[in-house]
Order: sequence, then structure tokens, then C-alpha cells
Amino acid sequence: MAASSSLCEGLRAKAPLDKPKIIPFDEEKAPWRSAVAVILRISATGQTEVLMMRRTEQKNDPFSGDVCLPGGRQDPEDGVQGKEATDKVTAVREAMEEVGLDVENAQDFEYLGRLSDTRVSKRMIMCAFVFLLKPGRETPPLKLQEAEVQCAWWLSLEVLVQIEMTKLRKHYSRFIRKGPTVSLFGRSMAFLCMCDQVYFRSYLLPLPAGVDEKEQEKFVLWGFTLDVLSELIEHARGTNLVGMWPDGTPVVSAWDFWYTNDLYRIATGKKPRPKKRLRYQPKNKVVPLG
Repeated sequence: MAASSSLCEGLRAKAPLDKPKIIPFDEEKAPWRSAVAVILRISATGQTEVLMMRRTEQKNDPFSGDVCLPGGRQDPEDGVQGKEATDKVTAVREAMEEVGLDVENAQDFEYLGRLSDTRVSKRMIMCAFVFLLKPGRETPPLKLQEAEVQCAWWLSLEVLVQIEMTKLRKHYSRFIRKGPTVSLFGRSMAFLCMCDQVYFRSYLLPLPAGVDEKEQEKFVLWGFTLDVLSELIEHARGTNLVGMWPDGTPVVSAWDFWYTNDLYRIATGKKPRPKKRLRYQPKNKVVPLG
């Protein structure tokens, strides 16, 4: 068998995927749930590809324009919140709505299992379910939901694992997540010291066909989507995409971040970590990992 198909074969051999970490539904602490569909296929060249999409840009949405997987918020009609079957129904419904693929069609798709849940905010849990277009089946045409999806394309996982990791700079105050809540004083001090910025692990992806090179920095894999693909690849070959911090400690999640200023770490209750101080820049930016 061709080596280029080893990722997919590794996943199929483990189906259903090994025991994922499931975060139970909690109406008080985490009342919101979302789910994504990880849709795979084997290309004509034998590579394992995943269907990616980029969301349309919308004002006041910190995640608009992001590279992601088909998915979205759980609706009441999906079923009882927190049940695995309900989470899966959400992923199936969103795949149909956003890209026009019926992943529940057993003639075309094979269900490989569920990946671990991720807490992306204090009140939001994200779930991921993996589907494979059966070998030999023709890829159905995509029907994009224009209001939500700017574009969609197939990304080779074999290409992804060879891309050099970068870091994505964002505003900490807009992306605060697990851990102690930062006080108003801490945020104010950080802003006044011009260090309201953090870095996330990220990958600059190959541009889809027809996209101008000037748009390159809009096609960044990071956050929850990076976590999902990292776990997927770890199931297939034993190593993930998020790797190690520069100081040699393991990265638990792509949502983990590091700061650019020791004073900011002190203001937010974090232990100082030596870092080169960088001039404050208000826009998101992808820079080398070094």
C-alpha cells in the first residue's frame, strides 16, 4: 500500500477512535455546545485530505474569517443537550447546511468516531466527529452556505505535517479562556504597558486554488481547529502538531498561549517566562516561531 495513504489507514484501523475525553453537559457552567464534522477523503494521488473552510468576515465577531471545519452551535431540534448522539446530530446537520455534504449517508461516508471535547470558553464546549468518504466513491459537489462560508477546499494532511509551525499574535483580552479571571486592574495595566497581546501555535496553510497571495495571512490554522487536526494525526501516527514550547515543556493544547511581557504575566497572575519584548501591534499577525 502506498505510504501516502498511511494516515487514513491508521485512522481506519483504530475506528472507532480511542477513548476521547468527553466533557459532560452542565447547564450552569457550560450551557453552550457546538460540534464540527471532520470530513476526510483519499485523493487521486493517495493522500489523506480534510475538508477545510474559511468563514465569512463579520463585524464584532473575533472568529470571523477564521479557517475552520464545517460546524456550529447546537440547536434545540438536535436533541437532548450533552448526549453524544445529539452532539453528532449537530455535526451532521452543520455539514449539510454549510457545505452540502450528507455525511450520514452510509453509502458514501464511513463514520470513524469522536475526538476529544474542547472547552473553548468558560461556557462553550466544542465536539468533533470524524467521517471518511469511502474509497472509490466520487466526491459529492460542495454547496456552500454563502452567508457563513467564504470558501472551502481539501487540505492534504501529508502536506500539513511538513509545514513549519508559526505563531499567531492576538489580543489577550479578547481571547481569555480557562484559568483565573483577569481583574480589571490587570487588564488596564497590561493595556497601558502596551502588552495586551499573546501568541498561539499556528500554521500558515497552502492557499486554495484561485486565492490571491496577498490573502495568505487569512489562511491560518490555529486554536480549536488545530487541536482537532493535531489529535486526528496523533491517532494515525502517534505524534501531534502542537509540539513543545520553546523552553522544552510540552504543549497541552493549541489553545495554550504565551505572553510577550513579564509585567503582563505578573498583572494577570501568571509566573514570568523570559521572552523578548515586542512593540505593541494592534492587528493579528503571523510571525516565525523562534
